[in-house]
Amino acid sequence: MLVRVGTKFSRETVRRYRKTPLSPALPIKPEKPKTSPPAVRAKEPNHVWITDITDIPALFKIWIFKLVVVLDVYSRFPIAFRIFAKEPTSAEIASLVEEAAARFGKPNHFVTDRGSQFTATAFAQTLARLGACLRHGAIGQTGSIAIIERFWRTLKEMLDLKFMPPLTLRHLERKIELGLFYYATLRPHQGLNGATPAEIYFGLIPATARAVTPPRGRSPDHVAFLHLPFRVGHLDRQAGLPILIPTALA
Repeated sequence: MLVRVGTKFSRETVRRYRKTPLSPALPIKPEKPKTSPPAVRAKEPNHVWITDITDIPALFKIWIFKLVVVLDVYSRFPIAFRIFAKEPTSAEIASLVEEAAARFGKPNHFVTDRGSQFTATAFAQTLARLGACLRHGAIGQTGSIAIIERFWRTLKEMLDLKFMPPLTLRHLERKIELGLFYYATLRPHQGLNGATPAEIYFGLIPATARAVTPPRGRSPDHVAFLHLPFRVGHLDRQAGLPILIPTALA
């Protein structure tokens, strides 16, 4: 029966188990009650913002740049970003949030991890002036910062930052600007039913809602592929950001 469920014991194993003295059972510690507030769900743009810091090594890891992005949770739209040559301070991140709020409006809730920049007084005071409720989360918990963790992975893979690291701070800024533009306006998001973050954030009708069914089967002359209404192009020189260009504009 043990073999049938994938476990195979030999006589020597059983004999060794029987001769090994049992260790005393450790007392079971009672679990502490969870006192963290329930996760808030974003219901509309600017309802919940989230921010985090990630490391981006330069070529040969000469420098380690720090990228900070403010993300709208409801639409996944990147509100603002800034790159630092060293670990940013609480006041610097607070300044970025103030600039984002002045441009796009104030959020109701602001989610961060428990990093020193986000628990400092300067950051908390800035959010208090904006009227935003500061909430701290933990990586991997539902309603926490898992959304921006997935965003980091998508952005780094999309720009191939691991195998094509930036040379300078300005070089990285240009790559991030292009990558965020592509992510926000051209890349369909599976979690948004094929819409882009910009379409959801600005209340636009998604392009997927205007899609039409293609003709079924082949044309009689079997050259339908010559009359495609689009061609494949790329937004960057490395051909890592594909786009579809209408034939009328090609």
